[in-house]
Amino acid sequence: MRFLILLNLIFITSLAAEKASPELIKKESDYYRITDIPLPEGSNFEPSCMVELPNDKIAVGSRFGDVYIIENAYDDDTTNDRWRLFAKDLHEPLGMSYYKGDIWVVQRSEVTRLRDENKDGKADFYQCVSDDWGIMGDYHEYAFGSPHDKDGKMWIVLCLTGSVKSRADYRGWAITVDEHGKMEPVATGIRSPGGIGFNQEGDVFYSDNQGLWNGTSSIKHLKVGSFQGNPNSNASLELLKKGAKNFEPSDGGRLVIDRQRMPELLPPAVNFPHAKLGQSTSGLDYDKSKGKFGPFGGQLFVNDQSWSMVSRVYMEKVKGNYQGVAFPFKSGFDSGNLYMLMTERGSMFTCGTNRGWGSLGKKIGALQRVEWTGKVPFEIERMNITPKGFKLRFTKKVDPSTIKALGAYLVDANTWIYRAAYGSPEVDKETIKVTSAKLSQDQMSLEIELDKIFKGHTYNFKFPQIKTVKGEFLLHQEAYYSINEVLGEEIIRKPDADTFVEYIPKVALAADPTIKVTPPKVVEPKYQGEMLAAPKGAKILFDGSSLEGWKVKPNKRTKESNPKWKLLRNEQAMEVLSPTGINIFQESILTEGHLHIEWASPAKVLNKGQGRGNSGIFIEGFPEIQVLDSYENQTYPDGQAGALYKKSIPLVNACRKPGEWQCYDIYFERSKINPKSKKLSLGSLTVYHNNVLIQDHFKTSTSQGGGTLGMQDHNNPVRFRNIWFLENKTKR
Repeated sequence: MRFLILLNLIFITSLAAEKASPELIKKESDYYRITDIPLPEGSNFEPSCMVELPNDKIAVGSRFGDVYIIENAYDDDTTNDRWRLFAKDLHEPLGMSYYKGDIWVVQRSEVTRLRDENKDGKADFYQCVSDDWGIMGDYHEYAFGSPHDKDGKMWIVLCLTGSVKSRADYRGWAITVDEHGKMEPVATGIRSPGGIGFNQEGDVFYSDNQGLWNGTSSIKHLKVGSFQGNPNSNASLELLKKGAKNFEPSDGGRLVIDRQRMPELLPPAVNFPHAKLGQSTSGLDYDKSKGKFGPFGGQLFVNDQSWSMVSRVYMEKVKGNYQGVAFPFKSGFDSGNLYMLMTERGSMFTCGTNRGWGSLGKKIGALQRVEWTGKVPFEIERMNITPKGFKLRFTKKVDPSTIKALGAYLVDANTWIYRAAYGSPEVDKETIKVTSAKLSQDQMSLEIELDKIFKGHTYNFKFPQIKTVKGEFLLHQEAYYSINEVLGEEIIRKPDADTFVEYIPKVALAADPTIKVTPPKVVEPKYQGEMLAAPKGAKILFDGSSLEGWKVKPNKRTKESNPKWKLLRNEQAMEVLSPTGINIFQESILTEGHLHIEWASPAKVLNKGQGRGNSGIFIEGFPEIQVLDSYENQTYPDGQAGALYKKSIPLVNACRKPGEWQCYDIYFERSKINPKSKKLSLGSLTVYHNNVLIQDHFKTSTSQGGGTLGMQDHNNPVRFRNIWFLENKTKR
């Protein structure tokens, strides 16, 4: 509770310190005015999505499940607005489209098509178009949906369960659903989205919020096949028929560095520095009015729920990747801005809710319209990167005398730690010097050169002295440009030692990524790879001569009806063959005693983390004993070699080199019920890895009697040999 109170205090303090001043809000209103559209009286209504309809109508959904149609929504006299209930009993709709004469809604659990067949003004046709994703009832399992794209598909981003884990199908994924209900997963690595939409070119972007693997909030390009950065969505990889790559980022590193080994990793197009430009990025849309909304045609406008504000974004493509700049645009909305709708008529509709999260706007819900007054504000209209700096384009002519003092340009740069923990401080900070500034002949553009340009950094600008020829200061002096690619020399700044992964003593757990622990100490193994003979009385489960007694339990990726692993007679071993499934010794002989098993990871190292020599040993009724190449390979400690997966970290790391034979000696007792007291005594598990103790009497409730042995297919060609079991030998 103390921790939650502290978080709330930090949240309130940061809002109060950084929110737009009343003076600035008043100045913004000279150029863009907000009209409040009264919500229907007597309704429990918190607007959550919108779409424009023919005949100047707007459809609005509420997170409580109602859909209304508003007539006269563009009228300056809001008493002329007419609200009509169109549909009800939906489940938290967060996406809406008008397509082929019907209203399509993305609910938490499905895409629904709504139609008024008898023309009485109410939907009487509710069609489930697709529900091919999972939900568990968690508070955070949002599904944000876009309008239909040019191919007739809706794009949907699915929040992780609890914004942390993928506990239901496709949580942490982007999917598409066409008009016939065909669902396709298109991208992975999503954490906690707040909105989704298109840019002027028709490419799809979504907003993701600061949290695990997200140092700060941002908007990201949803490119098909991309990895958006959060590996907690990997749990749904097995659902894909064609398989997919298991992404394992370097916890505590830098995203720009991980991009070098993971080309699928797509960096945020634009970062929104936390507590500088909002702190809960949400809905977005682009200006499609062709000048009716002012001088920013084609640019993106992005909501922030916590700060009840709108930012403006200009993007460009550099070397095939989106990047760009974010500016403050408009503050002072009545609730937490969630969904945004830009219309060709030149109106921006924002709807919002504070939903218990809190927002600067104090109303529980609000629907508001923003329109241009016709007066042009003095703003930086756009910023483009150059080989040595940036080129700025203004909305008005600049006074040449105000750009000469190079020391007046306030510029610094930073990035964020790419880590499993929540968010990140700004790190690898640099003060940047402007070395030259040159105004164009028409006085509308300024080209500045900088002393340092780093790929992967966000550059924070403030221009407090620039004025127009008539003496106007910039309405908004701040700009935040995210550099994903450079046009000049490519330089990646060396990360600060105290924040880089090589120097961080603790790493996150798989069971709870918010908890970090010190990885087990590396020790010298006491086994040299020889094949150890079975003692007298041991049951031989595998001696390398045949696969008799073993049968593969197919998984969802298996194509064969009776798959088998590969028998390597020369090595007296078996090798995992993917995609198959778990290889199980069918006879349930594992009562209590000593199981010996030898294994080897692939000699050729192709991946990192959990993608390196991954398998597992399953004694029926006990936790999985992880098999992994943990030789100079960092991963979460409760998932490394010898871990009881997500349950117990090994005492030490006694791993041998890739390709070398290793052994596990596992001593186990099963749970028992005392016949007199009827009390249950827990079972226990003790594991030696290469003759070094790594698990010491781990207590667990187990099944009784006997059990089978299984080894896992985890897409790596791990080998196993010399498997035997000696009953009743429960101690070394």
